[in-house]
Amino acid sequence: MHARSCRSLAALAALLLPIACSKQDQPTYDWRNRELAWKYGPTTGTAKPEHLAGTGTRGPGAMAEGWKCVIQDGNKLTVRPYKLAEDHAMFGRSGLVIGLFDKQSKRMSILRTEAITAENATFSFDLDEATCEQVYDLILWYGEV
Repeated sequence: MHARSCRSLAALAALLLPIACSKQDQPTYDWRNRELAWKYGPTTGTAKPEHLAGTGTRGPGAMAEGWKCVIQDGNKLTVRPYKLAEDHAMFGRSGLVIGLFDKQSKRMSILRTEAITAENATFSFDLDEATCEQVYDLILWYGEV
């Protein structure tokens, strides 16, 4: 009798353990503080020379290996480089053009940065809460400043 109840408890524990763990693994969604997905605009066809040079499609390499784009406090977008190049021909000559898109891929807004340099490559923008809540992803282009 004791062996049967131990097996039953073990089976119950085996059933409930994954359920309990799965609830803990799911972080709560906070639209006010989240990272946004991004990608570069097209690098073919009518792409501008500064965009091609900035992405590394043409020339020796990219200005940055990537970008971290974060909504903070429900009213600010911060864009910072991941592994910024130490030197690049486009430093001081081009900045980012940032397209904000909602979940239906509708463009919500366009933002522009000042020139990217080795010392100045992180940019912040004050946005209204409605935009911060709805923005889903970004498309980045390098543009002439």
